[in-house]
Amino acid sequence: YPAVTAGCLTVLYLFIYSTDMSIITIFGLLGFLITITDYLLPIICNKLVSRDMWNSEKDSKLEKLINTSLTGYQLMTSLMSSYLQYRITAPLYHFLITSAALLITAFLGSMVSGLVLTYISLMICLMLPGLHSRGLL
Repeated sequence: YPAVTAGCLTVLYLFIYSTDMSIITIFGLLGFLITITDYLLPIICNKLVSRDMWNSEKDSKLEKLINTSLTGYQLMTSLMSSYLQYRITAPLYHFLITSAALLITAFLGSMVSGLVLTYISLMICLMLPGLHSRGLL
């Protein structure tokens, strides 16, 4: 549901922007929300969904989701190991890639607010799986 995802993320960032919170306050509230969710989610899920509703179709969907997540994790670790291997095999390329990425990041950070950059990057990260599953990527 891309509209719900984009709407919730936008409301969250508008709230953070309008309250003008410091980073430490944002991290504190984020930790608090994670703790509340960790405590209340199992209680709410057990009240809304019974264990009898679980079947083999849902089990196969869960297995497919886990396999997809694992594939993404393996891709990221292989990319990271390849990048780190460049430091040994091709130090000049490693230096150029790292320097270019850091300079682009510094340039973008000087041109656009960090809050806007995190909003855009998080929106892209949240929309990528849906775009990929629909064949748009």
